[in-house]
Amino acid sequence: MTLFMLLKAISWLVLPPAVFILILFGTVLLIKEGKKFVAAMLVLFVGFSMYFLSIEPVKDRILMPLEYKYPFPDMKNLNCDTVVTLGGGMYLNSPDENGKPSLKPSVIKRVITAYKIWKIHKKPIILTGGRPFNNKNFISEAEVMADFLKNLGVPKRYLITESNSLNTFQNAELTKKILKKHNWKNVCLITSACHMPRAVSVFKHFKIKVIPVPTDYRTNRISYTWEFYFPQASSFEDSIAGIHEYLGILFYRIRYGIKSN
Repeated sequence: MTLFMLLKAISWLVLPPAVFILILFGTVLLIKEGKKFVAAMLVLFVGFSMYFLSIEPVKDRILMPLEYKYPFPDMKNLNCDTVVTLGGGMYLNSPDENGKPSLKPSVIKRVITAYKIWKIHKKPIILTGGRPFNNKNFISEAEVMADFLKNLGVPKRYLITESNSLNTFQNAELTKKILKKHNWKNVCLITSACHMPRAVSVFKHFKIKVIPVPTDYRTNRISYTWEFYFPQASSFEDSIAGIHEYLGILFYRIRYGIKSN
């Protein structure tokens, strides 16, 4: 197992729902050993945690510090040499793509934002994202994003693919080489709003001047009514995405000394 896959496995295990499943398995052992009170407390902990992570107000409180970090800019006044769009996942063998991969909704929002900027400024677009499981038999996410933009009408000459990165750190590291080759200094950086703080800090670590262009917002900016306190699977997923970002920021700080800006 590569280091990348090992780190992925660890992240899956420490985040819900996997960590909740492990706790519940542990309660079975505790009950078997007669420690029913401790087991009951753990079950309650899992239940309450799942509830709070699944409601809109808590989900928004988790994501808002990340999404509010960088405001959405005036797209007409952007001043950058190139537009860097980060990948974030795709579905393999999609029937609507004749068996080819299709981008996840969050990535589609990133690519469409890149398209909007291109329509205004006609700047080259760097698409960065590797192959699933680092398997050379798969098409890279960068190539899938490029195909998406070609279908929207962006000429191939405006598209540059970086197909070897497997995480945000490598996105920045390998993009830096492309920028150096073309002598580009300033980049418009596109990624999901909750991922933007980590992405900006990593790109700045590589001395890349970035103009953040966040997209894929997931928080509500309205007052809450009683309906928002019912648990929703979508809120649970978004809460986990936020927690994943906080852990990612912490990991990059420990592993690479990258501090959040």
